[in-house]
Amino acid sequence: MIDVDASMLGLLHASWQGGLMAVAIVVASRLLGPRLSPRLRGWLWWLVALRLALPVTVQVAVLPTPEETTAVTLPTPIATIPADVQVDVREAEPLPVFGVERFDATVSQANARPSTDPSNKLPLSAIVIGLWLIGAMAIAFRGVLRVLRFRRRVRQMPVIVDGHTIDVLASESQAIGVRRPTLRRAGDLAAPALWPALLGRSAILLPDAAELMSDRELRLTLRHELAHVRRGDAWQRLAFACLRAAHWFNPLVWLAAKHVSADQELACDPMTLRATDASTPPTYRRQRLRLAS
Repeated sequence: MIDVDASMLGLLHASWQGGLMAVAIVVASRLLGPRLSPRLRGWLWWLVALRLALPVTVQVAVLPTPEETTAVTLPTPIATIPADVQVDVREAEPLPVFGVERFDATVSQANARPSTDPSNKLPLSAIVIGLWLIGAMAIAFRGVLRVLRFRRRVRQMPVIVDGHTIDVLASESQAIGVRRPTLRRAGDLAAPALWPALLGRSAILLPDAAELMSDRELRLTLRHELAHVRRGDAWQRLAFACLRAAHWFNPLVWLAAKHVSADQELACDPMTLRATDASTPPTYRRQRLRLAS
């Protein structure tokens, strides 16, 4: 059986402990620099998510052992009256009762008064749980609404049917080992993006600036987005989006979700730059800066 009050205390404990773990990861990444790789930080973020997702404590009643049981002493039975003793039992006369009508009126007036018993007031735990539910539902509703709106935008984006671009995407998908996503033209986006499908086919969104890319820049761009698919970053982002709604009152959880997204981008760069020559990294950095500007 799950105790609601104990569950809220468990949520608070998990929230501040997960927040401290997130701060420790951020500080360690600043101190260690490249020695703490983005891939390793990604696994550490999963540990933070696991701590934040397991706040419920279950109370189990433990039965006492036979050694811990205490003996119960029965009271001494009352002495019985011998059969040869004569006992004179007479019917008791009823006692006179005075003022019954007045007593009944007093009781009815007392019942009509409003109760001032503090136990009838709304407990503090119920208020806290209500506020937490309101905040969690508001954050979750806003997140779902944003996803649905962007999904509608993605469906309205035209599909890219250029033969060369499709061939490049097919070769890069085969090289990384993922299913080839669809390509859509997103003219209003500042940089290429991935619309992940957790159980379906993802879509890579290319802005209008992608038309000015060279063949190498196009391959690097597509390989970076395919690296997100290969790593399954969408699942981690979904997990932290849910945790952000559950721990909406903790700013450290919001900070953790922000660093998770940044570390995912950094973790995709080694996969993007793999099997390239020495001149590629500066080219790739210039490309990323040009698309972000």
